[in-house]
Amino acid sequence: MKTKQIIFAALIFIFSVSLISAQDKITVTKLTDTQKHQRVIWQLNHTAIIGFKYAKSQGMTAKEYGEYFGEFSKLTWDKDGGFDGFVKGLLLNWETWRASSSKAIQIIKQTDDIFKFKTPSNLKKITESNAYIGIDYEELMTIYDGLFKTIANYLGVKYEQKIIEDGNWLEITITK
Repeated sequence: MKTKQIIFAALIFIFSVSLISAQDKITVTKLTDTQKHQRVIWQLNHTAIIGFKYAKSQGMTAKEYGEYFGEFSKLTWDKDGGFDGFVKGLLLNWETWRASSSKAIQIIKQTDDIFKFKTPSNLKKITESNAYIGIDYEELMTIYDGLFKTIANYLGVKYEQKIIEDGNWLEITITK
């Protein structure tokens, strides 16, 4: 009887060891540059959303948070860049944030005093597919509106944005 118990225990030990050693080892995930970019975009937007969730819990509106965000961010912009610097900076930002699978940014109007473009917005998808965040698309767009209006004010230009095409695009106008 004792021999059977020893054999049974040995079999359980061997089976357990083989299960443990059969498990895949954890390795570093290999990502393409495009996959890394998409992940960073997702993290950037969620960081802004988390900040707003906290601000909202403290009684701040989306507009107030956007303006606060703008006050903090405006100092990273070259004040002497003015209109041209703001246009180039916004185009760079929105192109950087654009998902590689999205349509390209389109310039609508360009004069010495007005620059208007539209950019695809994947932000609607983020708010709709992640209901747990508790922020809707309009609130998120209000944050960005306050952010960029505050920076524009600092640079001495005017910023307007409008959600178009069922929320899939954002139309932005910068005026001297």
